[in-house]
Amino acid sequence: MKVKPAVDLIGSAAPQHQSTLTGNRSNVVAWAMDTAKITQIVKHEGEQSGAVYKITVGREDLNLTEMGAKITARMA
Repeated sequence: MKVKPAVDLIGSAAPQHQSTLTGNRSNVVAWAMDTAKITQIVKHEGEQSGAVYKITVGREDLNLTEMGAKITARMA
C-alpha cells in the first residue's frame, strides 16, 4: 500500500512553535503576509480576513445556468 509510509509518519515530527502555543500569549508574534507579492504572482486580488488571505479564481470555461439564468461566482 502506497499510503502506509505517509500514515506512519503522522505524529513523529517534532512539534513546531510549541513554546508560543503553550506559553504566555504576549510572546506570540503575528505573521505578516506579503499580499501584494501574492497578488502579483497569482494575478488575482484576494480578501484579507484576520490571518486568512483568500483568493477566488473563476473559470471562464464554465457556463452554468439555472432555469436559463447565468450563475456567477459573485452574487451581490
